[in-house]
Amino acid sequence: MAARMIVDDEAQNIAIFNFLEEILQDDVIFDVNGRTIPMAISLFFNKREKVPKISDYAENVIPLYSLDDFRQHFRLCRTTFEIVFQSIAPNLTVANNGGHLPIEPSKQFLIFIWYISNRSSMRDVAERFGVSKYTVHFCCKRVMDVLLPLKNKIIQWPHNDRMVGIAASIQQERHLPNVVGIIDGTHIRITNLPGQTDDYINRKSYASVQLQLVVDDHLIINDAFVGWPGSTHDARVLRNSELYSSAAELIPEGMYIIGDSAYPLQPWLLTPYRDTGHLTPPQRNYNKILSSSRQVVERSIGHLKGRFRRLQEISSPSISTVCKLIMCGCILHNFCILTDDDIESYINLDAVDDANNFENIFHNNLDAAVLRDNIVAIIQ
Repeated sequence: MAARMIVDDEAQNIAIFNFLEEILQDDVIFDVNGRTIPMAISLFFNKREKVPKISDYAENVIPLYSLDDFRQHFRLCRTTFEIVFQSIAPNLTVANNGGHLPIEPSKQFLIFIWYISNRSSMRDVAERFGVSKYTVHFCCKRVMDVLLPLKNKIIQWPHNDRMVGIAASIQQERHLPNVVGIIDGTHIRITNLPGQTDDYINRKSYASVQLQLVVDDHLIINDAFVGWPGSTHDARVLRNSELYSSAAELIPEGMYIIGDSAYPLQPWLLTPYRDTGHLTPPQRNYNKILSSSRQVVERSIGHLKGRFRRLQEISSPSISTVCKLIMCGCILHNFCILTDDDIESYINLDAVDDANNFENIFHNNLDAAVLRDNIVAIIQ
């Protein structure tokens, strides 16, 4: 099953203002969607002092980097970088840089990887790569547009044989049978949103969007759903996802995914017993096993945010852009797992944010309650 996004309409007035502001900073002509914005418009504004830029960083400096230097700066090894780049290069054509020298596809991709992997401002990225802020924005948009179509290939629900393998691996390590995935949500902090943002304020009083993930035993993201406002309960995000409506077709009978107490108990989704102080020893043991098994999804989120540090906080006036950037991070995350790109070095569990941490608000399925009791009897 492909990854999915939900998006809000862009705030056109603010986006246009920011767009013109960035263009006028460099006093050049840019062609966007076939329409040219004349340089003469800058006569209506005070000219800004040009920002000094580094020359030929991508062309002459990066090729001299050692493998370790490249990984340190871009948070990808060269092999992973090349694999991803070759996957999108045919669709990433040379960009017209407003009358200046065209920007090669490889440089566009380097700019995007630097941007998503670090928390530098667009001004800093522009200075490093010797381009304008608008060009950084333009390159990131182009790369996202060609990277996102890969999500159906890179983020997939596992086929039956793979699910059997996942279940066997988790049972061997955690003694929990027939688990084919672990679900959790995480909050992506957002800033610079226009207009009313109350819906995006989560329980910890900052604006965020929700990212719901299902991962396997190797930290691979098998399902991703992004875009619901930060104030939304995890269970409600789940109920509005395609995973919820398609679970009966995706998860074979007798198999299930596991989640925390925020989610409703379902025949295909096992959750902990609510601890009211009267749990039996086998029930407490089950809760303990479930909690330890969920560390996989926490590590996966820790890698996603730890490697692609832009996802710890995204500044954008557009929820659509925020969601696209997050999904691109998920795609790159899976590329890193599949190429075994030094995963442990980038896992940052401090970046894992359970901002809402609500208890489930929906009724548990009665048949699933019987199933859970049967599993408790098996594993005690």
